[in-house]
Amino acid sequence: MGQAISFLDTHEIEAKQFCAFADAFKQGLGVPQLSFDIDEILEDERNAWLPDMHITTNMDFSVFADEVRRHRESGSDAFTDLVREWRKSKPNFKRQLQIELKGWGATLARTYAEVNERRINAMNSGDIDGTMSAATHRVNILMRRLMSKFDVDRCDSSPRDRQQFVDFMRWEGLEELPSHRISAYLFAALARRYANGQSKLPTPGALNDFEAIAAYGPYVDAMFLDRECAALLAEEPLKSDLPIKGRIFSMATGNEFLEFLESLSGCATISVKSVASEVYGVIPNEIDVS
Repeated sequence: MGQAISFLDTHEIEAKQFCAFADAFKQGLGVPQLSFDIDEILEDERNAWLPDMHITTNMDFSVFADEVRRHRESGSDAFTDLVREWRKSKPNFKRQLQIELKGWGATLARTYAEVNERRINAMNSGDIDGTMSAATHRVNILMRRLMSKFDVDRCDSSPRDRQQFVDFMRWEGLEELPSHRISAYLFAALARRYANGQSKLPTPGALNDFEAIAAYGPYVDAMFLDRECAALLAEEPLKSDLPIKGRIFSMATGNEFLEFLESLSGCATISVKSVASEVYGVIPNEIDVS
């Protein structure tokens, strides 16, 4: 992309897809055909000149370290519980995939209720941090956006609107929501591994990795992942079924990744290389303009 352009965060991408499905459902259009153009998930316009002045500040990101660590640890704990269950029940891929795909709406509603119960308890006990944490929880924000779509975010919402919202949350079409479908396949593939005897636990950041793959996979041209995630995506039926258009790289395919980067450089036009020379101070005769 270049410049100072960044991606939308994973939760915002999920919410955008969810809202698009909600709009289609309300209009009776069935499962919508989403655009996977990269510009759909960028914070700003790409391939544009930066402003004349670019001001940055040195920020101490260590203030966020504890929260990041807690998030990783909670995800790791959740995976540990899942692994224990998978080893016990030994689900096959198809069975676990159906569990992941079909239980999502109910899980989302249950999580929303639990988060709001935590928020109310925190408010009653004067716990400001707990109140804010629950209020800004991604599930809370997502559900409120969806409830607004169906006009059920008010006390005087009609029975018809409430029923339509319930029907949407139970809609089989949600199984086709890209971020949800990719995540479901990843979990099912991981469950299959533990059902077949894998002993090594997932890495602490595996849940974050799954979220990133599910969100960005359909839009980007390439992803560099850890070995385990890359190996999962190479398995069938993930390799054939999932809407991931880009190439997948990891440390196991490092040379191929370098070749991919070199191919990108080779695709640059003479004018682009010339501008790069001016902007970055590259000596012109060091730029291959052949």
